[in-house]
Amino acid sequence: MNSIRFQQRIDLHGMTCVEAHQKLFHYLERAQRRGKRVIIVITGKGGPKTDFDHYRFSEFENNQGVLRREVPMWLSGGAMRHLIVSFQEARRQDGGSGALYVVLKRI
Repeated sequence: MNSIRFQQRIDLHGMTCVEAHQKLFHYLERAQRRGKRVIIVITGKGGPKTDFDHYRFSEFENNQGVLRREVPMWLSGGAMRHLIVSFQEARRQDGGSGALYVVLKRI
């Protein structure tokens, strides 16, 4: 995919895994029903946390953001898989490794 034109975007920054999973699933369902094909999902790249009460210890053990790690797994399996044709890391100008292009299946 050389030139990606996404039609909608969702930004998951600052959400817990549970919040992000629910919001992303419902967002992708609505986008698919509306005939959207390419969505950009902003996960962020991970970084210093300030509100430690909402994070698990395992989220601090690696240098990669938890959503950056989890979202590709959600898209490739489980409840979201039936909505997705493919996904890939965004171009640098669209967020690079902190974002994903998601191509939705047609209904």
